[in-house]
Amino acid sequence: MTMGADSLNLSVSIGIALFPRDGTDFDALVKNADTAICRAKARGGNAYEICVAPVDEKNA
Repeated sequence: MTMGADSLNLSVSIGIALFPRDGTDFDALVKNADTAICRAKARGGNAYEICVAPVDEKNA
């Protein structure tokens, strides 16, 4: 995308957590989605990751 003489590069990283598989309350879902987005960014960004939280952490 260009804005005047400047070039602007955009990328998106997405973390996905699914109810109820990855958490049964808002805080657990956000925590697991945040973990997933961190993994997407660690891969270089412009990617998505789906939560793979261990069973004992899903309802933390």
